[in-house]
Amino acid sequence: MGVDWYACSHCGETYPDCGRCGTCANCEQTYCGGCYDEFVEKYGLLDESDERSRWYGEALPECDHCNGTIVSDSELLAFVLRNLGIDREVFLEEYRVIKKEDDALSQQ
Repeated sequence: MGVDWYACSHCGETYPDCGRCGTCANCEQTYCGGCYDEFVEKYGLLDESDERSRWYGEALPECDHCNGTIVSDSELLAFVLRNLGIDREVFLEEYRVIKKEDDALSQQ
């Protein structure tokens, strides 16, 4: 049986699946031992009566990533674009035009 390595969804460090690590039963993010323990202190573990415990066993009921405490820049940008009603591709094209203009001005 081999060892698989994963990247922690919180700190980005790699960790082996044979060591202390864990999962959020709400969003299915996986965490290294240190980050998992931090979230266990904050949110506890799934109660055995929770039906998700059959699938995940010992797991977090939620974490900072799925409850909105931590929001990535890409999630925030997608939210802003959607709420402003701007299509990503249209916005990207406008950005490229402005970037070219800025680059041309900086080279003068």
